[in-house]
Amino acid sequence: MKTDHTTALVAANSAGTALPPPDPQALGADGSMRDTLADELRGFALLGIVVVNAPFLGISSSGFTDTSLASGWDQAAAFAVVAFAQAKFYLLFSFLFGYSLSYVLKDNTAAQRRAYRRRLAGLAVIGLAHGTLFFAGDILLLYAVLGSVMLWLVRRSDRVALTSAAVCLGVWCLLLLALALTATEDAAANRAWQTQILQIDQALTTGSFWEAVGARLRLWPFAQTTILILNGLAVLGLFCIGLVAGRHQCLRQPQAYTRWWRRGIWLGVLIGLPGALVSALGLVYAGQPLDSQSPQQLMALVIGFVTAPALSAGYVSLLALIHIHQPSWLALFRPAGRMSLTCYVSESVLLATLFCGFGWGLMGQLGAGAVTAIALAAWLVIDLAAHGWQGYAKQGPLERLLAWWTGGSKRKPTTP
Repeated sequence: MKTDHTTALVAANSAGTALPPPDPQALGADGSMRDTLADELRGFALLGIVVVNAPFLGISSSGFTDTSLASGWDQAAAFAVVAFAQAKFYLLFSFLFGYSLSYVLKDNTAAQRRAYRRRLAGLAVIGLAHGTLFFAGDILLLYAVLGSVMLWLVRRSDRVALTSAAVCLGVWCLLLLALALTATEDAAANRAWQTQILQIDQALTTGSFWEAVGARLRLWPFAQTTILILNGLAVLGLFCIGLVAGRHQCLRQPQAYTRWWRRGIWLGVLIGLPGALVSALGLVYAGQPLDSQSPQQLMALVIGFVTAPALSAGYVSLLALIHIHQPSWLALFRPAGRMSLTCYVSESVLLATLFCGFGWGLMGQLGAGAVTAIALAAWLVIDLAAHGWQGYAKQGPLERLLAWWTGGSKRKPTTP
């Protein structure tokens, strides 16, 4: 995502306006201007992602537990996470992944396509390492697999891309509803699952680094299968929507789409928010054990997932309007957003060190409120570290590694 700053200055001056000198940290590796709103959205998405992932890293491999919701504060924290973050922020990240494709594959040349394939392979390797070493709920591997489909879609028209998005999201909703409606309680299978989770959690809490890796490898097939079923088609649908948004540079020129941002907020308020509240009430305050896996709980989970795209659209729209009128309010999100791959992995590294046995061993010892507060603090620490890093380098460590692997040092770099 780039533009020549000199050209922008000439255009602005010819229109009777003046642009300030470019912020050095707003420049890409090639000196081009970044899409600041995209960075802000990435940083915001990272905040939501760490809050959602924290219970699986700090409480149990199955997430929130009854023990972690002992107090009213803990219940309120879990309610907020389920209602306002769960299933919403990976969609926002998926939209941004698709948005970047219009720049990564701008001319759709053989060289760009080859570099994109190498990029996907690099993401898959990073995802495998992230998932086995620090967090089994990694999403990068899924992005790498589904990203290959976009090589076909990037050649197609906006209509085909948006139709593909509608089909993916529609089938995804029907699949989740079918799973909820056909679910039955199996007490024996539930007990066996709880026993397995206890064993995995024990290894993560008290074991060495490599014992924790072994536990994650046991959890990996279930975690990745669940991610694929619950998220796969939605991720692909948001890739397609992001692709179209990138073609029209919606985030570079957000003021041109004010009407759509207002509609997005209404979509979030009228559909996304009620669904989120119903889902959180059904999961946190239903009076059933969180690990009972009852059909009622599964239905509450599905309601939250199928209405999540609407709330995600509301988040994007709200931040876009804030960016138009008060961009300084979003400055805190930019550092992490400028090196989102490094920060995403760093969140898991930091939390795993705090909670696993090879670190401080706090897993399972804190309530939902404390774990959520730690997640927020972890994001802030990583964001500040990213700000400091960017005083010395334009790319994060993993971004630089991925650029090297894709041949970025031999090509004119693109600014994400």
